[in-house]
Amino acid sequence: MMFERFKTQTAAHRAGRPEANDGYDVDLRRRILGEEPVRDDMPEPQLPVRGSRSFAVSDTWSALRQITPGKRSVFMRLRRSCEEPIATGFDILRTEVLQALRAECWNRIGVAAPTSGCGTTFTALNLACGLSRIENLRTLLVDLNQRAPGLHKAFGVPWEGRIADLLSGEVHASQYACKYSDTLGLILNAEPNRAAADILHGATAADVLADTMLTLDPSVIVYDLPPVLEYDDLSAFAPNLDAVLLVADGSRSSPDEILAAEQKLAGQVPLLGVVLNRAERG
Repeated sequence: MMFERFKTQTAAHRAGRPEANDGYDVDLRRRILGEEPVRDDMPEPQLPVRGSRSFAVSDTWSALRQITPGKRSVFMRLRRSCEEPIATGFDILRTEVLQALRAECWNRIGVAAPTSGCGTTFTALNLACGLSRIENLRTLLVDLNQRAPGLHKAFGVPWEGRIADLLSGEVHASQYACKYSDTLGLILNAEPNRAAADILHGATAADVLADTMLTLDPSVIVYDLPPVLEYDDLSAFAPNLDAVLLVADGSRSSPDEILAAEQKLAGQVPLLGVVLNRAERG
């Protein structure tokens, strides 16, 4: 697999880029048109600030049940391949995301694709893993793709919980969530739900998510979401997001699909940037 990064489109980046009013990612457009993408030097990220307090041993996060990923799981393979080109590419993506979060005072990121099969879960997992390697930066990874949940499989754990029970208020985040480490928390899901958008439209889900943020106090929360063009889950969930990272597949996503997804997001939630998986390098 090959990975290609594209510049984010936050206000800080747009300030010096006159082409940003085109309505979609400039570097992605240049690549589609066969032009050279714009590459800027990347300074060291300024990390989001959690405040002066250190993590309390008795807080809710510390009390979460700890999972042990399967030895042959995708997660463990990612941890063993930290020096490979793909891992390096995701570290670059992590740097750009952190810069954007700091510049915009954001901490709630959605990861979605135009259509199924573009590697959304893989991207969300890699991004969360990279963020979790930063000391004192708590990352919460949430499987909100109720159409085809897959994060529990990526961790290789026998998960049976339904995130619908959490979103409906039947269980509390402190009981439902788990963690891999002091810097990586997880909200997994094992059961598909055809009524996912109905739940996300409801006021209860918004209240639950707000309470989850207060209870677990993550520095960054990464949501793995369903495809933008196939379901309206993201539109229903948009008020609970600060930005969306769009994942496209270089071997299957057409320019029209990418543009349609960006147009659908326009006016709902800011586009953080576009990740192109399985891209061929010239």
